[in-house]
Amino acid sequence: MPGGLTYREAHVFMEMISQIDAYASLEVAEVNPILDDRNKTAEFAAEIIASSMGKRIL
Repeated sequence: MPGGLTYREAHVFMEMISQIDAYASLEVAEVNPILDDRNKTAEFAAEIIASSMGKRIL
């Protein structure tokens, strides 16, 4: 994504968040699911959520 985090940076960030004891909730919103090309955004969101809960990508 131009100007944003890379795939790996986003996962590392969420993995770091999962280590914080005060972490209690996460809100994820998709701007326009109708424009989601082959469900890519939804799948990425699910992967990011899993990382925020402690799943490691490596």
